Amino acid sequence: MPMGVGLFADGVAVSQIGKLNLDVIKECVDEVITVNIDEVCAAVKDIFEDTRVLSEPSGAVALAGLKIYSKKMKDKNLLAISSGANVNFEKLGFIVERSELGENREKILSIKIPEKPGSFLKLSKVFGKLPVTEFNYRKSGDKDAFVLVGIRTSSEESFLKLKQKLKKLMDHAVRNGCPIIGIADSGGARIQEGILSLDGFADIFYHNELASGVVPQITASIGPSAGGAVYSPAMTDFVIMVEKAGTMYVTGPDVVKTVIGEEISFEDLGGAMTHGTKSGVAHFVAQNEYQCMDYIKSLLSYIPQNNSEAIS
Repeated sequence: MPMGVGLFADGVAVSQIGKLNLDVIKECVDEVITVNIDEVCAAVKDIFEDTRVLSEPSGAVALAGLKIYSKKMKDKNLLAISSGANVNFEKLGFIVERSELGENREKILSIKIPEKPGSFLKLSKVFGKLPVTEFNYRKSGDKDAFVLVGIRTSSEESFLKLKQKLKKLMDHAVRNGCPIIGIADSGGARIQEGILSLDGFADIFYHNELASGVVPQITASIGPSAGGAVYSPAMTDFVIMVEKAGTMYVTGPDVVKTVIGEEISFEDLGGAMTHGTKSGVAHFVAQNEYQCMDYIKSLLSYIPQNNSEAIS
């Protein structure tokens, strides 16, 4: 199996479409739809609940794609062909858990909160009546902690309401003169989310503009970021990239090779040293995440917290 290819739906796991397959697809297929693991798990659950037949992930890919396609094909009878029931017993728990995400009934959020009593209680009030399904805590230092929170949502619309509340937190930071620190580790817009994903990015860009010149905006690039996820960091005041971990590029090496025929690695295309020594997007290059956070603390000790703070 090629490196970098996920093994969850192993029956359809390939690094690229074969040449002969591609020729057939060009003649016979009108559209290609991509799905993620969560959506495949939701499709496995749908098949089981309707037929009491347990499909393997590769077989459920067709239904996962059909569910996305059906959103734009109203009042039509649609057919998905599924085959295969070769499911490892160890995968069942994983499928059950991830199916909630695939059905947009649960969202996982990574959030930084102050390391003091009552912080999570205040955060939970932002979620309102949405149930918290999962909570993982990791202390970062004497002042901060990182939590991974699972939120159960009844629909995509309920999560959009939650997103509006989280945007208010960013507005709150501007009103109260608090610096905004973003941690970039994103694959960019997801095709299957369509315009909702692009709308989310647009909101972030808009708030970057509103905060510009009012409070400092700092980006820590600690993982791969692509597409729309790299525009916002470029709009912030300071960008710190972790060497051999953080990457930022609009399109990846595969697209570059297809369009201009040049082969290039992720690191050479948008790695920390590329942006730190050539493009100028990165202001600092850190050796690891710990040094990255130290750079942020050092920056905050030099610059004012907002545009109203007197400089001594």
